[in-house]
Amino acid sequence: MQNILTTKLPESINVFGTDIEIYTDFKKWIDFEIELEKENESFNNILKLLGFVKNKKLINHSNLEEVINQLIAFYNCGEKVIHSDKKQDMKIMYSFNKDQFMIYSDFIRFYGTDLSECTMHWWKFKKLFIELPLQSATKEAMKYRSIRIDSKMSPEQRKFYVRMKQIYSLEKEVSKEKRQAQISSILFKGMNIKRD
Repeated sequence: MQNILTTKLPESINVFGTDIEIYTDFKKWIDFEIELEKENESFNNILKLLGFVKNKKLINHSNLEEVINQLIAFYNCGEKVIHSDKKQDMKIMYSFNKDQFMIYSDFIRFYGTDLSECTMHWWKFKKLFIELPLQSATKEAMKYRSIRIDSKMSPEQRKFYVRMKQIYSLEKEVSKEKRQAQISSILFKGMNIKRD
């Protein structure tokens, strides 16, 4: 992954040595992530993903799969997705849909940034989002969602955390595994399109 401190954030993806310009604004990529949370056909997600390419004429059957691969790498901020066989709780602790007002307020409070009036590179937004302080409303909600309630807690603690989980619960639990499955499905469908 490139160093955000020393290099300019990418405005394109490199496909077999050719730089292809893409849309990088965070609002469009948030929309894409929200789509991944839905029960949409993966083919629709492919079309949504390919919509980030500015010049669609540069996409063809010979490079389609690699274009999709590079777009997914961009979505992941240049980081490789690490797969694990370990059974563990992989719930996503935030939702750009449900948490939108908390995130909006936190960016104003801690960064002085009005997200409704600015453009920002997806990678920059994602890093700022991840680094929100622990006292931010967003991180508080994520903390309550992640806490495991167990028998070691006092009855008062259990009651408190159950209540907090109810207040901050996501309407529909989204897992990292499901989101990654959606991405894998995009890749599979993309390869099938390439073969047709």
